[in-house]
Amino acid sequence: MLGRPSPIVGRVLLFALFALALVACRGTLEVGIEPPSTPAQVGAPLPRRDLSGLLVRDGDSLVLFSAGQGEPEVIGPLPADASHLSLGSRYLAYVHQGAIHALDLESGGSTLLLDLRDRPHADFHLLWSADGSTLAYSVAWSAAGGGRMIEIGVTDGYAQRTLDTLVTPEAAPGPVLFQIMGYDRAEARLVARPLGGPAPALWAYDANTGQRSEILEVPPETLALALDSQARKLALVLPGELQLWPLDAGAELRRLPLPAETYAAWLCWSPDGERLAYTLHEGTLPGLAVSAGLGVWVWPMGEDRAWPAWQTMHPELALLGWTADGSALAIEALDGVTRQRSVVLGDAEGGAVVPFGVVCAGCRVVGWLGSLP
Repeated sequence: MLGRPSPIVGRVLLFALFALALVACRGTLEVGIEPPSTPAQVGAPLPRRDLSGLLVRDGDSLVLFSAGQGEPEVIGPLPADASHLSLGSRYLAYVHQGAIHALDLESGGSTLLLDLRDRPHADFHLLWSADGSTLAYSVAWSAAGGGRMIEIGVTDGYAQRTLDTLVTPEAAPGPVLFQIMGYDRAEARLVARPLGGPAPALWAYDANTGQRSEILEVPPETLALALDSQARKLALVLPGELQLWPLDAGAELRRLPLPAETYAAWLCWSPDGERLAYTLHEGTLPGLAVSAGLGVWVWPMGEDRAWPAWQTMHPELALLGWTADGSALAIEALDGVTRQRSVVLGDAEGGAVVPFGVVCAGCRVVGWLGSLP
């Protein structure tokens, strides 16, 4: 268990950490490029305003618990049926009545990105690009003749581009949705995982042309996986160990054994992709019963061991993400006695831990927001 910092050190660290942004911790084939279909300019520059702290969903509102004193700030309205939330550095994407919207974290206004209400019984997965300017989406819906249609694409508000469309016949097993693992707009590289079907795999797309390649098969015993922001390294949790799979040719697979009778969860890459943070839990496999969290560990890519950034026992533990400079981690924990949820900021090197506060009752944590770029 890490010791509590002195009041002076705590105040200095708290001020420094709150000033930083946090990186919030996928038949028949037809490929085509569609013309621009949405006039909204989601990627337009935003005026600068210091917004940092914990974003939560409280009823029909998105609320920010900031680093300063005073009452929480309502960022904007959020429909009661808003689902498939994806937090970027500048926008919160969500699905409302079959359409994809983006809530501007600066102004609090919402923009319609894609109207997909003509897709019956639709399911979605959304993920912002690494720079927060472009949304990658996957949508699957019931086809007219039976089976499922699956589409994957990107939109920045100026233009929407369909990268791939799959048709899964009703009688044949196949993917049911794409889980988007990572999207680097600068490299035009999108990596997605088809969910369902006989052979789990990762597919890479050229986001400019729609060209697709299968880059690896995912072991069926995989418990969790996470791609770094450059979509070049894949971390996997398997029984008893973590594995690192470099997606570039020539690099070797790496393994990190886990302590006996534990498993890892909540994988989260640092902004530079050089460290992997994860929570450690009691037990050999996740199950229906809650497995107590033992703390947060960090695995540097240049080392063959991991170190504890925060060791503690909590019935539930979640890793919210990294600060933008990679110096600290935001961690959500549940107190077993009071049943209150709280957030702490922990030094990624295993130093001081600074409490942020108790999360409001009935709220759902959306993620961490730092100063807008």
